[in-house]
Amino acid sequence: MKKVNFKSMLTALSVALTLLFVGIGSAGAQSDMTSSPLTIPQGSFVDANQAQVILGEQLDILKDQLSVLQIGDPIYTAVEIKYVYYQEIDNALKSGSTVSSSIVQGLAPFMTEAYDLTSTQVTQLKQDAIDLLSI
Repeated sequence: MKKVNFKSMLTALSVALTLLFVGIGSAGAQSDMTSSPLTIPQGSFVDANQAQVILGEQLDILKDQLSVLQIGDPIYTAVEIKYVYYQEIDNALKSGSTVSSSIVQGLAPFMTEAYDLTSTQVTQLKQDAIDLLSI
């Protein structure tokens, strides 16, 4: 059990570091990190059904990570943001949106004052989803 918790914590830490140091990583081939987060990404993506399977798997992993983290901890917050984002993408897919449109629609909650994210952080969330759902 401790090995699983350590693995979950390590994954959560990597998510947090990604959100904290968003400007350090390199951009993927399908997205320009300097463009607006609300620009619909171009490229080849998995179909909507496969995207929902992938998102479901990621949501399960993130939910497990949240269960072992302390609420209020910056790592918890980073994992929670990614969890909410993937839920929003999944909801958009269930509403009939394309994968690329869903990636942008999922950002809607993060463009409000409820989440105090910078444009760079929002763009990194988007890039993570593009990388996850690209062919």
